[in-house]
Amino acid sequence: MDVLIYILVGITGACFGSFANVLIYRLPNNMSIVSPDSHCVSCNHPISWYDNLPIISYIILRGRCRYCKAKFSPRYMIVELLTAILFCLALMWFGINYYTIIVCLALVTMLAIFFIDWEHQIIPDSLVIALLVCGIASMFFSNVVWWERLVGFAGCGLILFLIGLLTSKIAKKDALGFGDVKLVAVCGLLVGYKAGLLAIFMASVFAGIYLLFIKIVKKQSIDKPFGFAPFLTLAFAICMFFGDIIVKWYFGLFAI
Repeated sequence: MDVLIYILVGITGACFGSFANVLIYRLPNNMSIVSPDSHCVSCNHPISWYDNLPIISYIILRGRCRYCKAKFSPRYMIVELLTAILFCLALMWFGINYYTIIVCLALVTMLAIFFIDWEHQIIPDSLVIALLVCGIASMFFSNVVWWERLVGFAGCGLILFLIGLLTSKIAKKDALGFGDVKLVAVCGLLVGYKAGLLAIFMASVFAGIYLLFIKIVKKQSIDKPFGFAPFLTLAFAICMFFGDIIVKWYFGLFAI
């Protein structure tokens, strides 16, 4: 029975991943997420339901359009597979309850923000609002007290704003977009101020590692603008699962 539940949750996650792919492609292009129906962007031929099955259709078609043979981005299957895994992890970690549903919806939204900001350096307000709704709902169904979430909403957003302001002054150019501040604020509402501060620190470390990789391994200039939201969403997703554990471990180091 447990295996069947995980299979059903994984399939549900893959379907939500398919919807996340719609958001990733259409929102930056100011397209409706409802119409037109799914179609090949190369030949505009509508994609039939049997060619639009998450993960399976991509494998069967070998990542190509059935009609014009144009290649589909591997991101489509990656996103669907990731959401399936994340949904199963959420079920395993939080159990069967309303909070797990909220976590799953938040993770799908974060995944969409990750790829949109990575490719386009923008964070759609609609996705930030979706995370805000998840954050408000989580106040009623989690073990993090409500005031810690409100402090996370106000405090984490303010701290990132001040960091961005200071960094911009030092670099003498805009170093952080206001979209990142809004994202951190709503994610702070999701996880509380303790895990929120941890996530900001983790995201900064992730971004630093990425810049070192670009500079040392790829030998490219790091002056080119890049999105910070992918690192933020990754850090906050980790903190949704392990934030409390990491925070308790850290403060435990100073316990007498």
